[in-house]
Amino acid sequence: MSRRAPRADAWSALLLVAFVAGAALRIWQLDIQILIDDEWHAIHKLLRSSPLDIVTHLGYADYSIPLTLYYQQLQRTIGLSEWGMHVPSLVAGVGLLLVGPRLLARSFALPVRATWTILVAISPLLVYHSKIARPYALTSLLTFVAILAFRAWWLDRRGRAALLYVATTVLA
Repeated sequence: MSRRAPRADAWSALLLVAFVAGAALRIWQLDIQILIDDEWHAIHKLLRSSPLDIVTHLGYADYSIPLTLYYQQLQRTIGLSEWGMHVPSLVAGVGLLLVGPRLLARSFALPVRATWTILVAISPLLVYHSKIARPYALTSLLTFVAILAFRAWWLDRRGRAALLYVATTVLA
């Protein structure tokens, strides 16, 4: 028993280090990120559209409806800034590092969860998605939760898991 405790403590420490490293990578140089390419489509849309128009018309440009509504609310209240536009992606990217290991706890041992967290923490694509004002980090988080909710529903046939699956799938 005493032999297992240090090993579990080591994996828990590694899990914490992975979270801190992943969060640091996502925050590092966020202040120098600039809006490029498709990120401008949302700005153009919010400047000339009502919320109803944003929800009901995609138009010719590619933008995320929920993020564009969020940006419009920022613009109308506290002001739209690059930092404000990056916050949802950053929160989702760090959120995946927090939520992922907890959701995997019932199915996987601590070493597997710690290894998964390390890989997610240093994934170049997931780090990049957390730094841009696009919906990819949100989609990554929501899709991960949806897949695990579907698995939980498939195994147990509980209504709560089915509702979570439907909600996260629609939001993703």
